[in-house]
Amino acid sequence: MIKVSKENVCYEMSANNKTVLQAEAGEDICFETNDCYSNKIQKASDEFTKDMWGTVNPATGPVYIKGAVPGDVLCVEIKKIDMSLLHK
Repeated sequence: MIKVSKENVCYEMSANNKTVLQAEAGEDICFETNDCYSNKIQKASDEFTKDMWGTVNPATGPVYIKGAVPGDVLCVEIKKIDMSLLHK
């Protein structure tokens, strides 16, 4: 299984985003993710500030699927969600 680290994020869906991984169709990939605030709010006293808007809702990736072409429909199966590493 290939792992994509949560450091590989993008903040907008764009064709200009550079891929962080090339994978074969059907290959298992483990995506680490950040929370919607990019893990910047860790305790109740942490406040959301206006300068944080640029890092809201980060997406891990993107991943290039070898052989896929524009217009293809890709099926994604989420096999497991593991919350045990949250905030580590």
